[in-house]
Amino acid sequence: MKRFTSLEARIDAAAHKVLDRLPEGGLSGAAIEFLVFGLKQGWASLFGGLMLAPERLTDIAGWLSESDFYRRDHALIYRAICELAETNQPCDAVTMGEWFEAQGIAELVGGSSYILELANNTPSAANIVAYADIVREKSALRTIIDVTTETAGTAFVAKGQTSKDLAAEAVQRLMQVSGSTRLRGARSMADIGKSW
Repeated sequence: MKRFTSLEARIDAAAHKVLDRLPEGGLSGAAIEFLVFGLKQGWASLFGGLMLAPERLTDIAGWLSESDFYRRDHALIYRAICELAETNQPCDAVTMGEWFEAQGIAELVGGSSYILELANNTPSAANIVAYADIVREKSALRTIIDVTTETAGTAFVAKGQTSKDLAAEAVQRLMQVSGSTRLRGARSMADIGKSW
């Protein structure tokens, strides 16, 4: 049986806090469990990679934002990385720990030892864009879950709204999700056909 590192144990404990409050079955429970599992590696690798190579922030800053992170402490870590990069300060565990102390929020992110663990558990910064894609994709999936759950709830108590109105609103919100995801190398079928 493989033992968790202390970082993985904290991630697992945080995930179980969310999962333990959800119903054991059903689509929502399965979807949230899938999303939390996917996030366990993506965000940790992203943060560690950015601490190893902060110059790579420019590869993702245009399409990844704080709101893409599920947990507040992760959004704060991303904010710290971005703010330190803006002022040309190093993005290492020490500097980030000092940034959190200066903001008075070190306890919200688990302190300097947690930040140090993120950097130490990431072997390379080579896949930062892929890690950011994971975080962004999970954010989009959470939004889809929210939209469809809200639409289902509204449909049960539709006060003067027709099914067409509800469907149009849901489609509009879902189209915003598809427009906000980063498409890597997406090509139309017509373009693919031309290359044959």
